[in-house]
Amino acid sequence: YELLSSVNLNIVFFRGVFNEENNDIQKEYNNQLIKIINNSRKIYCSPGFFQNKHGIRIAVCNWRTDTEDFEIIIRVLEEAYN
Repeated sequence: YELLSSVNLNIVFFRGVFNEENNDIQKEYNNQLIKIINNSRKIYCSPGFFQNKHGIRIAVCNWRTDTEDFEIIIRVLEEAYN
């Protein structure tokens, strides 16, 4: 994964990194990742676009977020990317 912008408040914007330079294909790959991540029903993310790159947006924390939640996020992202 590649972080696409600095993290402001709780929004993280990133993308899966693939061996593909074509932006349309990168967009499609990341849209597939979004579907896989959202189908896990453990976290929810949405598509985004920043500095000419398509990516994935996720709100990571709120007042009830704890370490276990971050472990779930990491596990879901790792499973989706593999």
